[in-house]
Amino acid sequence: MSMPICQFLISVMPESLHRQLLKNFIDAGLEDRLMLGTDNMPLGAILNRLNGFEFLSEQQRTKINYENAARFFN
Repeated sequence: MSMPICQFLISVMPESLHRQLLKNFIDAGLEDRLMLGTDNMPLGAILNRLNGFEFLSEQQRTKINYENAARFFN
């Protein structure tokens, strides 16, 4: 069964909840412990959502997208 991306994203976690949880983690100083995951959403949709969160700096996005995982799995 296929569903539109916007409906799929809402079925996983509403954007408003995702935004608030991620902001809480960032505000708590956990930006070095967050990693991008694609277990339950298409990669493009996740990246679009993360890129839309204006509170993230480019450095924080880079850490979340790959630097933290590269350090963790090194």
